[in-house]
Formats: sequence, C-alpha cells, structure tokens
Amino acid sequence: MSWNDTRTGEGRIAQGFDELVELWTYGMSLILNPQDIIVRTEFNERDRTVLCYYEWPDSNFLHGSHVLIFDEDFNIVRSNVMNTSKPGVIEEHVMRMYSHWNKGDFNAFLPYYHPDIVVTMHNMRNRVTTQFVGPEACHNCYMEENRKITDKSDFQIVDMKFLEKTRQAMLVCKCPASGIHYWSGTYTYDEDLKLLSVVSMMNRDW
Repeated sequence: MSWNDTRTGEGRIAQGFDELVELWTYGMSLILNPQDIIVRTEFNERDRTVLCYYEWPDSNFLHGSHVLIFDEDFNIVRSNVMNTSKPGVIEEHVMRMYSHWNKGDFNAFLPYYHPDIVVTMHNMRNRVTTQFVGPEACHNCYMEENRKITDKSDFQIVDMKFLEKTRQAMLVCKCPASGIHYWSGTYTYDEDLKLLSVVSMMNRDW
C-alpha cells in the first residue's frame, strides 16, 4: 500500500499486514468527522480494479483518490491512496506571517505577539546569545534585523516543519547575498495563536 499527500509531498509505503494496520491507523487518526465524507466509486471488472474519489471537507483531507487492485481470487494485492491535505492552524498562521514578512509589512506582526513573548538569538559566528522580552523589544529587534537583509535574491527556505499538537513551527533558511549562511527558528504559540517564544540559531556575517 502507498499513501501520498499531494500538498506536502509526504509519502509512506506499507507491506504486509502489520505495516498496513499501522498505516491505516495513522490515516484514520487524521479524520475529524467520519460522517462528512462524499464518495464516488468506479468499478472496472475486466482489470479487477476499484477507484474511489472522495471529498472530506470536515476532515484533514480536502479530497483524494483510492485505487484498489484485486487478484483472480479477489484478494487485494495493491492499494494506492492519494490525498490532498489541508494545512493545520499553525501552518496557516506561520505562512500568513511569512507573507507579511515577504511584503515588508512588519507592523502586521504586532497582533501576533503574546504580551510575554521572548525572542532568543544565538550567532554561531561570534558565539553571542541575545534575548529580547516583550512585544516592543522583539518587534524592534526584528525591524533592525530585516533592515540588514538588503538583498533577497537568493533567499531560500531549506526546511519547514509544523507541529500542530505542540503549537510549534520550525523554519530553516539562508540568504547568502545578505550574509546569512544559515538561520533556523523554532516558533511556539499559545492556545490563542499568540507567539510566545522564538529561538533562533544563525551563522551570518553581521
């Protein structure tokens, strides 16, 4: 059995009964409302295949398809699932902040900050760790940091991960044209999606 998410690129393969059970258990854990599914099914008797298209608006799956292939004894020999998942609330929140940053709209960050926000930055080049506490100090820090990013021509997001259960996001990027050879940030949010803390590690020229 193969399981693929067309949005995130995540892919999983299971072989044998135990792995199949594990993969299906994972898939079912993503379902929010099992009563909300809309399914359309096509049967191909000659090739012994079944194709299911589904929409699941109240689930973590926006839509997808499932192909089942049977042998001559009508045992399933192959099962392929293609899903398009919807982003979690943390992912949507972080991508909205990234959109503000990309447009240079830094004042739009202010409503996202928790009153007790703490930003910790460690520069691996000079081994200096700096900490900022409170929305105003953190905002001024980011404004100053972004003023030094004068050339975004080779800016690249190397990796991005979202942990919905712990309300965290991890971003790894680089921008050598502005002297940033490596930068990672771990963002932690509260239940109201206010940014509680940011911990950054960087290797930069300034």
